[in-house]
Amino acid sequence: MNENLKNHYQVKLQAELDQIRHEFLADLKQASNHATEALISTLQSAPPHEWVDIATDRICPGQ
Repeated sequence: MNENLKNHYQVKLQAELDQIRHEFLADLKQASNHATEALISTLQSAPPHEWVDIATDRICPGQ
C-alpha cells in the first residue's frame, strides 16, 4: 500500500474512533446516575487506548 493511501486511512480511522468515543460519552451522559458519571470521569481522564479495558471492567467485572 502506498504511504499516502496508508496515511489517508489512518486519518480516516482516527476520525471515526473520535466520533465513536464522543457518541459513547453522550450516551452515557443521558443515563446520568452515579455509576455512569464515575465511568465518564474515568474515561475522560484515561488515554483512548485504555477505554475498552476500563469499560469492560466497569460494566462486566470479572470477564
